[in-house]
Amino acid sequence: MKKKSIYLILISLALVTLLFVMAGLVFKKEENEKQQGLTNQYDVSSQGTFAYVTHDQGKPQLNLYNPDLSLEEKVIELKNDEQILDPTFSYEGDMLAFITTDKNQGEDSTSTVHLLDLRSKKVNELFDVDFLLTELEFENQGRSLFYIGAGTYKNYSPIAGPRPHDLDIYEFDFEKNESTQLTTFKKYGLSSLNVAGDGKAAYYQTDDDDDAKTADEIFETHQRIFKIEFKNKKIETVSDPERDVDVFDFMMGPDEKTMVFQSIANEDSGENYIYELYTYDLETKTEKQLTHLDEYTERPVLSGDSKTVYFMVDKKFGVSDPEYHLYKVDIDGGAPKEIILPNE
Repeated sequence: MKKKSIYLILISLALVTLLFVMAGLVFKKEENEKQQGLTNQYDVSSQGTFAYVTHDQGKPQLNLYNPDLSLEEKVIELKNDEQILDPTFSYEGDMLAFITTDKNQGEDSTSTVHLLDLRSKKVNELFDVDFLLTELEFENQGRSLFYIGAGTYKNYSPIAGPRPHDLDIYEFDFEKNESTQLTTFKKYGLSSLNVAGDGKAAYYQTDDDDDAKTADEIFETHQRIFKIEFKNKKIETVSDPERDVDVFDFMMGPDEKTMVFQSIANEDSGENYIYELYTYDLETKTEKQLTHLDEYTERPVLSGDSKTVYFMVDKKFGVSDPEYHLYKVDIDGGAPKEIILPNE
């Protein structure tokens, strides 16, 4: 009788567990299918072609659009449990690289990098890795592709969800068809990868926590922009080292003398944060607020001639699911203009 009772309990537990798993899978599927419209994953080529990711009932689609070239095309569509990250044009604008991975990421997640030839419109799988990739960036001569990879994907805090960690910079050599790890940061956060024109250095955003040892010192750290020279591993702070407000997304201009970055415009107001874009002159060490939208601006992209800044605005930031809109503004300021993309 005892054995029968134990078996019944075990069977009941197994059924309950199965129901919870099935419910979770159904919930994830339903949430994925609700995703609709424009995402914040995009880039603009030197010829003015937009590559951007949209969702159609949860299915991610990579699109190309250039009204001057009468170009409007859906390049690829994936299943609704997959995602497309960081479409990135080559310097000449003839190639487009992008990452595909699972939406529901975990420790065993993998990433695949694809390459689209804009001339033939063919998409080829470039390489895949057994860890998560977050960003891509071409070297100007087109000889290699740099990327940020995560060594782990886990929860470092009981109040925070799992995320990619132990982040470093890698380089994929097209001729050798192989990758090399260039840094040993193992950073908790690492983003906005910008490669120097000669490919010998890179700019990136992270915390200035190298000298922080105690909890108080870590609390006082700020997010800034740095440059690393790969050969000698020399690191220098590029953004204002005395700036009290964190610096987030950024893009370095081709001349590496001007950059556009995102930061909080009202940190001391006691109200909901407003995120705006700023320009920073690396030679004169001066900054200027570029946008005044009182919203959430992010992901600045500079045009090929550095005269125009493209960026995303999340109209529902902090309220509900994101609602992205693409804008552009002159590098010297002025009123931003919204760009309406097909299928958004």
